[in-house]
Amino acid sequence: MFFRELPFILSKEEKKTYLIIIAAIVLTSLLETAQISALAFYLSSIFEGFWDKGISFSIRLLGMPINLGFFEFSLSLLGLITIKMFVQLYTLKKVSKFPYEFFLNLSQKLFFHYLEQDYETTIKKNSAQLIKNCLSTCLQVAQGMLSSLQFVSYAVITTFLFFLLLFQYFYSAWSLILFFLSIGIFLIAKFGNKLRSLGKKKESASGQCYAFLADGFYALKEIKIYRKAYFFKDRFLKPLEEFSTSIFEAAFLSQRVSPLVEYASYFLLILSLTLAWSLGYSKETFPEALILLALIARRLLPAVNQLLSLNLTLKNAESSFVSLKKELLEVKKEKKEFHLDFNHEITLKDISYSYNGHNYALNNLSCTFKKGTYVAIIGKTGSGKSTLLDLLCGLIKPSLGEITVDGIPFRDLKALQPKIGYVPQHTAIIDDSLINNIAFGEPVDFKRIFEASRQAHLIHFTEKLKDGFDSKVGDKGVLLSGGERQRLSLARALYRNSEVLILDEASSALDTNTEDLIEAVLKSKAPHQTIFSVTHRLYNMERFDQIYLMEEGRIQNFGTHEELLNTSSLYQKLLGHKTFETNRS
Repeated sequence: MFFRELPFILSKEEKKTYLIIIAAIVLTSLLETAQISALAFYLSSIFEGFWDKGISFSIRLLGMPINLGFFEFSLSLLGLITIKMFVQLYTLKKVSKFPYEFFLNLSQKLFFHYLEQDYETTIKKNSAQLIKNCLSTCLQVAQGMLSSLQFVSYAVITTFLFFLLLFQYFYSAWSLILFFLSIGIFLIAKFGNKLRSLGKKKESASGQCYAFLADGFYALKEIKIYRKAYFFKDRFLKPLEEFSTSIFEAAFLSQRVSPLVEYASYFLLILSLTLAWSLGYSKETFPEALILLALIARRLLPAVNQLLSLNLTLKNAESSFVSLKKELLEVKKEKKEFHLDFNHEITLKDISYSYNGHNYALNNLSCTFKKGTYVAIIGKTGSGKSTLLDLLCGLIKPSLGEITVDGIPFRDLKALQPKIGYVPQHTAIIDDSLINNIAFGEPVDFKRIFEASRQAHLIHFTEKLKDGFDSKVGDKGVLLSGGERQRLSLARALYRNSEVLILDEASSALDTNTEDLIEAVLKSKAPHQTIFSVTHRLYNMERFDQIYLMEEGRIQNFGTHEELLNTSSLYQKLLGHKTFETNRS
């Protein structure tokens, strides 16, 4: 199965490299077979006194007869051994390097795919499983690739050595071939299915281990407060036991091949020599046969042993390959990016969206957002506010309805993303410096970094730090307070200097004074930026140009603060509760 699916998993360049390595393996095996044959003749000739009689060895090279005496033959043999050594070193380098490069490309390709694929597809998967696929599964497939090359290497040299035996000793060689073929069929039949089963078990248990470890570190604060470390340890133990047991059993089954093949080989050797002696092989030819058999056995027996072991190893790796193949099937060709100009308005008409295909978070929603306005989106928890923001960010596609930008229809707003600055409820902070968290992959312009930090009122915080903007923020921003995380996120969005700014509870962790200062900055940007803000702090609502009131996935009403105050009982009711829950709708 592994070899059958190679064209699917390898890129065009990797296929070329793989074929070059196969060619190098074949050449190495040919040279090694020639070396063994020549060495057997060389040694037997010495033992039989062939060279002492002054006889030369005649060969034809490019149609020309060449006579080789002892010294000439010795030098020729040494030259052959030297050439074979350099070709073998080249082959070994290629065989060792290729799986490493394959792993590097495959892991990076898969990680990029997960980041680039539809947001809705990614969030439905367990993040720990995705991490495992990018590292552990890719590594196992790469190791399987190494095993496949080693398998080809041993298969080729075994084939050539059998042909050498066929050429010299026809009937004995066929007996040997049938003998080892029988052993191989027996071992593969006996252990193959078991190793496949262990591979699937290991793959499943490994995924659970990653998931349970991620859960434990993610819930660290609650685990400590509730004193639940033992619960999570016991939860982790079962898949860990399955994972380690499957590895041990697979290794033990593979290692059992070696003593079985060794026993069978010695049995066959003693049997062959006994039969040869009893059948009356002459004393003159017997030493030559023994030398040839000894040289071939020195290379053949380990080759057969490795051939069978690698076959079983590949069967054990099949589950990792199948798991990864499912992921690679989702990798689509790079789609053409559409250009989107937002000059006037974004219109949503009869938009509906469901996360599970049944309950609609957005239900027949229609509205129009004008460019250059400061928009508030408010409503009770579960009314669909954050889902609407996800739609505006181009993260999700509507299940039903139509989106138009300046009158041009679009399936979604993904093309708007290069023009968006986004401040989420929960800021994603990487374990790096403050300046790299603000730039977030953009080229670092310190002047712009400073200005964005000043507008986000983060600058006073950085001035207190020993290393300033170069200070580390820790894993997930653990060295920052909640308010500092939000101001960092706002500085990141402002640094992009984007046309559209989307704020999802961007000031929930800020004190009122800091929020007012930041709101003043945002209000000054509104004529040049379109700003969407989901907020639960319903004070000073006069600052918004338009307020959209959501209820049960629809726009229940919209207008200015004064207009809604006079026309909407729900708005009046919400204003009576100055703040309410901040859970994601």
